[in-house]
Amino acid sequence: MHILPYKKIFLVLIFGAMIILMDILTGMTGSSLLSLQRDGRYHKIGYTLDKCKEDIVIVGSSHAESNFCPHSISKVLRKSCWNAGRGGQGILYWYMMYKTMIHRHAPKIIILNIEPNALEYSANQLIPRANLLKPFAKNHRFIKEGLSAGNKIEEWKLSSNLYCYNSTLVYFLRPFFQKGKDGKPEDLGWKPKDGQINITEVKKQKEIVNSYKPVQHNMIRMLQEMMVLAAKHHILLVVVYSPDFFPYTRATTTMQTTNSLASKYNFPVLDYTKDTNFIGKPHLFYDIQHLNREGAILFSRDIAEKVKVIMLSTQSNIQ
Repeated sequence: MHILPYKKIFLVLIFGAMIILMDILTGMTGSSLLSLQRDGRYHKIGYTLDKCKEDIVIVGSSHAESNFCPHSISKVLRKSCWNAGRGGQGILYWYMMYKTMIHRHAPKIIILNIEPNALEYSANQLIPRANLLKPFAKNHRFIKEGLSAGNKIEEWKLSSNLYCYNSTLVYFLRPFFQKGKDGKPEDLGWKPKDGQINITEVKKQKEIVNSYKPVQHNMIRMLQEMMVLAAKHHILLVVVYSPDFFPYTRATTTMQTTNSLASKYNFPVLDYTKDTNFIGKPHLFYDIQHLNREGAILFSRDIAEKVKVIMLSTQSNIQ
């Protein structure tokens, strides 16, 4: 067997030592920058995972992030509220965040905004989006398990600081130069959308007609586990379907599956996909999928009033 000369072995060892040192330095730098975040996407994620102690937590993607105003909800229910929503994410992201948060702190109420097609996406489609959570994988078991998806090589890679902090520097530094870009701290996780839908563009759109696309069994399992955890910790979980500018003509497969699970675990469902108090009202929408600031405040008040009735009707012990 050919044996490498001692000089080459020495160079390989030096190179390996440099990689290890770079990994350690990257971890120290990344961890320090994370701890300094006071707004922005990583501050919001870190707060939700490690510090959030609010009575009410809102979970979901862009509908959750922009449609639910914590101040409006708190005013009606007289409870603290945090919006943990993150645009562009799916069940996998919520599942990892949700499990990690509840392991540390169980809110009294969780408002779970479900997209009508949320269960159609596979883990392979959602992992690239959820890689936003990589900087938190080393210290949060459920995130590491979710992102690795049983792949031992990926699990090993997630142990590397160089891998976990790759492509994060811009977002770590942005809050220092563009404050409020990913939401203002005083809005408690809410990212309101200012402006009004363009009526000219709206006229080109058609009424939303939904096909019955198949749902992913792995996503169903995650959603069911979220409901099981809520029941186990005596959390009032409220499923919400936000309004779009155009109505949904029938329930999607995702909505049917979610409704069935919610019924099984005795959780309420608030469906606004046909609610004419919001649908078709240009002054309440930013675009065809999201409410604007005025619409979000009205919507949040309405949600809170309905949750108050639910609490009274179920003789909830939430105080």
